Amino acid sequence: MRADPKLWWGALVSSWFWLSGIIVLSLLPPLVGRALGGNEDVATAFLAVFSVAVAIGSGLAALLARGRIVLWPTPLGAAILGLCALDLGWANYAVELSTAMAGIKTVLGTLRGARSLADLSGIAIGGGLFIVPAFAAVQAWAGVDRRARVVAAVNVLNAAFMVAGSLAVSLLQKAGAGTPALFMALGAANLVVAALVARTSPARGNG
Repeated sequence: MRADPKLWWGALVSSWFWLSGIIVLSLLPPLVGRALGGNEDVATAFLAVFSVAVAIGSGLAALLARGRIVLWPTPLGAAILGLCALDLGWANYAVELSTAMAGIKTVLGTLRGARSLADLSGIAIGGGLFIVPAFAAVQAWAGVDRRARVVAAVNVLNAAFMVAGSLAVSLLQKAGAGTPALFMALGAANLVVAALVARTSPARGNG
């Protein structure tokens, strides 16, 4: 796989999606519980909305592709993910930590709570747009004869990225980085990735 530039590009893109996803999921509980002062019901609701929004983004990517290999939604998805993560971090930056354990109605009744949920939905939709075209391309480029081996190799790389992302978040938290700052860092990183993906896309210039 490493010898094929297209497959390696797709594998790295796929792995970045899973790294971003594991970081968002690891930051979601402290965001809801400490920054927004929400209880377990709020955390569950945010997670449910996140899951549905990923499905929406994935469905939108499939609709745009219509059975073709169309890669332009991938950098677009990274840019949406990055902007929403930046705004989510900014919305909760420097706020006083709370232990209120408020319910869904109370949290979403505030501008910051509603904005945070909207940003989380944007992150998820961007993620769906990001991953679906790239992974579909990897499967198509691999061919029937080696598809299973390529997908297995991509999954191994995905796991390595997720472990690296989890370790990085843990180390940054121990160093004093707060949840909003980590969301902002993830957002900035995804904007960089969006530019890199657009520049290095195997389909660049092909529509």
